[in-house]
Amino acid sequence: MDEFSRHVHGEERDAWLENAAPAWARQLSRDDAEQVSATALADPSFNVRVFGVQLLFDRVSEARGAQAAAELVIRGDDLTPLLWSWMHASPAGTVERRLDMIRAELEARKGGLAPEQRQRVDRLLCPPGKRCR
Repeated sequence: MDEFSRHVHGEERDAWLENAAPAWARQLSRDDAEQVSATALADPSFNVRVFGVQLLFDRVSEARGAQAAAELVIRGDDLTPLLWSWMHASPAGTVERRLDMIRAELEARKGGLAPEQRQRVDRLLCPPGKRCR
């Protein structure tokens, strides 16, 4: 955990996240990955939060990754970096499967959200030009 904190709070954070973090994450145990993800998801940096979600998808479980991605959407973060990485570095079908899981998470939580959060969720759930329920 100290190594992760040192990297993500250092001057070279974004370079480390892009270049070295994926290899570093592959050596983590499932429990360590979950702990690092929890820290990353609470970080003020968008790039660190995205890393935390990706770590959950890759090292913990897709279900846990979908839950965390839904939290990003609810708070107003953009999933584009995740979608881009899945499109370009994952097996066929990954984007659709993970988006379906994220959408299911969002649908399950939608009723309990504040209006502003619900609008954020609707942007992902509703096709352009259609009105959401």
